[in-house]
Amino acid sequence: MKKIYRFKLFLVYISIMFPALVFSQKLSRDLLILKNGDTQAGRVLSSDSVNLTLKKYDHSIQKFPWAEIDSVRGLTCKTFFISGGLGISHIDQWSTLLYKNVNSTSQSFNYRFGTLKWGHWSRYAELVFIGASPFKTQRLGVGGSYYIPFDYSQKVNYYTGADANLTVVANNSNYLSLGLHFGSEYLYKNKHRLFAEMDFQRAIFNINQNYSFCFMAGIRSGKEFGKYYKKLNSTHKLP
Repeated sequence: MKKIYRFKLFLVYISIMFPALVFSQKLSRDLLILKNGDTQAGRVLSSDSVNLTLKKYDHSIQKFPWAEIDSVRGLTCKTFFISGGLGISHIDQWSTLLYKNVNSTSQSFNYRFGTLKWGHWSRYAELVFIGASPFKTQRLGVGGSYYIPFDYSQKVNYYTGADANLTVVANNSNYLSLGLHFGSEYLYKNKHRLFAEMDFQRAIFNINQNYSFCFMAGIRSGKEFGKYYKKLNSTHKLP
């Protein structure tokens, strides 16, 4: 009964989290970074050489002197990133070849390519290589993360998310798995993100309904694209 209950909770989390990651709507477009270190999210309404007017996420309108603003960043501008991670994976699955349950722990390599957008959301495609014995495993999938409680521009970030994967097992049957992950990031020089993450996977149609899991750490590097904000920061006028 406990296993059935945990499995239902798992499906409820996936059914809520994954569609939200895919079909989420933006709440704010612009992020003001002030010289005192504070940030304000919202939408820039107007700007001149003296002041910038911002409609904040709570719909209030406030003017900020440019003398107090360090820079304006775009939350809706896509930031493309690529990441690599090294981890330890524990695989718990049913082998159709041996017709028995197989457990193994080994090193794994995780590669992701995706985008950061809207201040809180990450979407990506991933490729995972697990050197498990007796069956080496490759996993190809898509997923997303949500940064909580702050946006991803903070120095230290926390995130949670979900993913769906097609898992290919050497000399064994393939299967579909759904996963949950929790992690933390450290933003280094506003470009590189050092991360540590715990990922839980469950094979949906496998006879064995136990969880597999992986702990990994690595680095993400990305670049934000958007000439709009470069011009706004340099001229203090809306392009």
